[in-house]
Amino acid sequence: MARWRLRTKAIFVYLGSLFLILAFLSVFTINGNLFSDPKTEINNRRKMLMQKVAVDRIDVNGLYVNGPFNKELPVIGAQFVGKYKEDVKNELDVSKYNKDGVWVIPPLSILPNISWSDLSTIYHGYLENVQIKCKNPERVGKITDGGWQICEDPQHKPSPGSLVYSFGINNDFSFDDAMAKKYKTQVHSFDPSIKLKDHDRSDLVKFHATGISDYTGVSDKGWNMATLTDIKRQLGHTKESLSVLKMDIEEWEWKVLPQLIKSNALHNIKQLLIEVHACEGCAIFRADRNNEASKERYIQGLQTYQHLYDLGFRLFWIHKNSACAYRSKFTDKEISACHEIHFVHVD
Repeated sequence: MARWRLRTKAIFVYLGSLFLILAFLSVFTINGNLFSDPKTEINNRRKMLMQKVAVDRIDVNGLYVNGPFNKELPVIGAQFVGKYKEDVKNELDVSKYNKDGVWVIPPLSILPNISWSDLSTIYHGYLENVQIKCKNPERVGKITDGGWQICEDPQHKPSPGSLVYSFGINNDFSFDDAMAKKYKTQVHSFDPSIKLKDHDRSDLVKFHATGISDYTGVSDKGWNMATLTDIKRQLGHTKESLSVLKMDIEEWEWKVLPQLIKSNALHNIKQLLIEVHACEGCAIFRADRNNEASKERYIQGLQTYQHLYDLGFRLFWIHKNSACAYRSKFTDKEISACHEIHFVHVD
């Protein structure tokens, strides 16, 4: 009898220990702290958050991913619901820059005098509205992350043999390959951060282990970098226009865009596609990060968008990247710090 009791007690102790071990493992696995590769977790989260587009083919703007479409584009104005306590002393009335729910950029000279909270409202509100209607937008590449919209209206559609520059590949050539296949364009793909050397991927797609920057030289990571003007000169394209310039360069856009604008390197580009990252460091996802951009980044972003508008670029498609979603410290609403913005150039 005593032996039976000891066996029973041992069984209960064993089961109890097993339960505690399983509970411990489940907690740490859920939190992603055990046996998890951070890069894999990031990619899995991005894929998960992009499933809405893949399943119902609806962009987060509420528009069909594949054109053409005939319904009117929505006009969505972000409404500000409160002041952040640190900004009360800098309060200016910015309501006059919201016209019928559409935000326009205030004069650049007064941007430093606008509160951080109002700059956030204007920045995100500005990226809620297209500025020109593309009647024939077409998704090129993946339906999910990695694909981009191309405007196929006759005056903007890429023509066979025209040039496409695609900066930022990250081993995903789906957009580049699709551009070459669909439009017979000459595609030049650029990325110094992946382990590939210069090579011809196909008859129409050529890869270059070079990155776009605001300077020409070698970066502190040992990457070959160059300005757009120097890249075109190196490839013998100085006098040629680009039907599409795509940049997904993980916050380098804030160095590159001012240089492109200042050097007038954008004058012969028909479509400009950029992923912009408002928050510093949000190119690398971290669940514990607050992605609210700094006041200085909001000012730089609005200045850049105004300069692009003055150069004749008009937004025809905007996609919010859900992988950069966060809760605003000013409105307590969920918004995104990353946008894939698509422009066409108008004369």
